[in-house]
Amino acid sequence: MLTGVPQIATAGNIPKKVVRALVFVFCVVGFIYQSLVFMNIYWQYQTVIDVKVENPKETEMPSFTFCTNNGIETSKVCEDPDMGKYCNRIIDEEVPFDWCVCLPHFCKDGKVMNITVPNSFIIKKLAYDTYENYQPYLVPFKKMMQDCYAEFKVIGEVNRNCGIDDFKNIRASTVDYDVLYACYTVHSQLDQPDAEPNMVHSGANEVYVFDVISEQYNPRITNAEMQLSIHNAKSILNPYSFGYSLKKGFTNMFRLKKTVKRLLPPPYETNCKDYLSLWKARGGKGPTSEKECIEECQKNSSIAVLGCLTDLYKVTGNERYCRQEADDKAVLAAAHECVLKNCRPACHNAIRVEIKLDGMQTTTYTYSPKYQNIETFSYVGGYVGMWLGISLVAVFDFLETLVIMMRYPFRRVMMHKAKKEQIDKVRKIQRDM
Repeated sequence: MLTGVPQIATAGNIPKKVVRALVFVFCVVGFIYQSLVFMNIYWQYQTVIDVKVENPKETEMPSFTFCTNNGIETSKVCEDPDMGKYCNRIIDEEVPFDWCVCLPHFCKDGKVMNITVPNSFIIKKLAYDTYENYQPYLVPFKKMMQDCYAEFKVIGEVNRNCGIDDFKNIRASTVDYDVLYACYTVHSQLDQPDAEPNMVHSGANEVYVFDVISEQYNPRITNAEMQLSIHNAKSILNPYSFGYSLKKGFTNMFRLKKTVKRLLPPPYETNCKDYLSLWKARGGKGPTSEKECIEECQKNSSIAVLGCLTDLYKVTGNERYCRQEADDKAVLAAAHECVLKNCRPACHNAIRVEIKLDGMQTTTYTYSPKYQNIETFSYVGGYVGMWLGISLVAVFDFLETLVIMMRYPFRRVMMHKAKKEQIDKVRKIQRDM
């Protein structure tokens, strides 16, 4: 039986029964109160963080996105029969400045080169055109890249290709929408939901040498520049918003470190979302983080409301950009609603770029429940034992007693019913005789 009840029942006199009953009630109230306090803490779904720093022998190769601020190869535009009429020889242009002072990349040995460049009209037209229309005029990535090789110093191997044959072209928005900026992503796993991570030795280096091809720049661009962003292979970061400027004539060196956060889904306070599963379900497309989810909401809202990408947001994509200023209030409202509904934190001249994995020191933040389910059972069980003195053996003994007590009247009813049926059977036989 439950501890306390038999003692109350067997007390010798009324005062003892009252005292024992009061003690029992006090223990029950204490147990209920402390259990409720603990469960209130448990239902806050707090988490604890385990921090782990390591230098693994192998690491996942990140993805790199390179952008040039002149995505159009001007010679291609001017050689096109339909667009050639919009091109002029710069030597014939009457401008209120000295070409070799303001735009030295159009000069050689102090003299203006005899080259033809597109005028502002066609440059702006291409900037707001569809990807299918402007893609043939983009500067080829392999023409821009003079050399690329990956060094694996530990095993003494050099890969001259860097595995960049499967690069992807994408447009990244920036402040000047009238000029077409072209971006190229390497080591990307976009549209490859079942692709295995590209694992490399953590001591590897990857080196790129670029030619900015300044003679192919249009006059609207005063300086030949490139941008770089480093990100996860399953996503793309806008180099103009989250990247680095690459200096001409220098070796731009980047030493990488990796941070991994393993969050918990609702109802825990980290309230994360499994973007990777959704990314795979969508065929290797879509956001892989909260920031990318917000950008996707902004992009989709702009296309749904305006039919094009507004300059309000700095997102990546090959969709057509809006030529005219539009009312952004409807886009803002739609994007805000989308973010609230879908986005939560988540359970990458010659320019030389040298990227050193440098051991790829990896810091992992693992969030785990502060109270596991088994711990909750132990806590509540401890309160039961402390306040009520009840063990599982006593609980089962009490349940057994209840079953026996419930069986007794049931058996009496069944026996009475069987006896009645027997009497009725005998009476029926007597009548038949």
